[in-house]
Amino acid sequence: MPESEILQRRADALLSQPRPSRDSIDEAQALYRQARKLRRSGAAITPRLEQHRCRLAALETSLTFLEQAESLEQIEALAAELEEQLGRRRSGHRQNRRLDSAGRGQPQALELRSPGGLALLVGRNHRQNDWIAFRQARRGDLWFHAQELPGSHVMLKSSEAPADDADLQAAADLAAHFSRGRSNRRVPVVMVPSDELQRIPGASPGTVRHRGGAVIWGVPQRALTLLASRPHEQR
Repeated sequence: MPESEILQRRADALLSQPRPSRDSIDEAQALYRQARKLRRSGAAITPRLEQHRCRLAALETSLTFLEQAESLEQIEALAAELEEQLGRRRSGHRQNRRLDSAGRGQPQALELRSPGGLALLVGRNHRQNDWIAFRQARRGDLWFHAQELPGSHVMLKSSEAPADDADLQAAADLAAHFSRGRSNRRVPVVMVPSDELQRIPGASPGTVRHRGGAVIWGVPQRALTLLASRPHEQR
């Protein structure tokens, strides 16, 4: 039970006496004031706590990207992202967003083909994740992400043609492979229609929220077969 409610009940009990004394009335009023102050404080701090939770989640994702980086270029991109996020918090979001959009090219996400020939996009950093979820997604596309684990966004371009079970499984396997659960035998992966993704105001790029979604069990090791077929220049 919240402390503000406990104080409220104590105050109510003092005033529920048949003939409350002046001291009881004064004490009850003080308890009411304290309870109101606690409620106001809780309302003010809750959004800040949510922002800090999002930042911690972004750092966990950055660590996962770093651990799974395959080239110096990927590591340098992550370092640039972290420096950019620190600068954005220091000098304000709007100015840095203008700087971010001026002079930076299109993110080069990993692109593969599903067993049925549909495009599969995999983000390898925060900017690529954001680009996949909010710039490349079309109605009918499906978004995949390891459930409650930091990792990559995977978008199956099922807007191109209907996806079959093999396509869905391939996307889930990739999301499992490019997540903190890579060493697990199986990983639960959430599948969500792309038009149900929402940005979180004030959160780092690539941070999304959604409601619902289906869960598919991804097998990280099985993604290796699909990755082996990618062009050499993307490795």
